[in-house]
Amino acid sequence: ACEELVELLKRDESLTLLYGSRDEQHNQAIVLREYLLQQVSA
Repeated sequence: ACEELVELLKRDESLTLLYGSRDEQHNQAIVLREYLLQQVSA
């Protein structure tokens, strides 16, 4: 599934990551965003 998201980002597609935490700085969406950005730049 992550490969598909990386391909979308490589094609300059927009992604919206949602999270259900009150903490805007520490949540799964932030972790996933950082991972995806690393994969796109690799």
